[in-house]
Amino acid sequence: MHAFYGNSNPTKEEQFRFKEAMEYLGQVTPEGGHPEAFDYNLAMHYMDIKEFALAKKYLEIGAKTGDWTCKQGLGIIWYYGLCGEQDFEKAYYYFEERKFGRSAYLLADMYHYGYYVKKDVAKCREILEELFIKASHERCVPTKSYAGK
Repeated sequence: MHAFYGNSNPTKEEQFRFKEAMEYLGQVTPEGGHPEAFDYNLAMHYMDIKEFALAKKYLEIGAKTGDWTCKQGLGIIWYYGLCGEQDFEKAYYYFEERKFGRSAYLLADMYHYGYYVKKDVAKCREILEELFIKASHERCVPTKSYAGK
């Protein structure tokens, strides 16, 4: 499971202890700490066990603190309709704010297929090219040899 950092088969007891620990740490983290990390980890735990309503709850808490990973997670929930309702407008809101990684890819997908936005293949390509350049720069990949320029 993602939330257990590599433990792909935690026992019920381990899951219970993990949830309790994350909730406790989220409550006692001093101001200036990073309580959003606990919200995100709890959300990922619930995503892993397909409890999407609970994942959404913790992602919303983390998103209120400005955590972009939580916002991206909310976008994914709305994009795929994991809580039963697909809402591309809400997904767009979260993806547009980040425009990197999976958020950028799914935003490009929205332009490619016309989900919530007007179908615009050129905009899709622009987003993907920007994403490629950012990702290449972060990984020190020579962009010329991969971008065909």
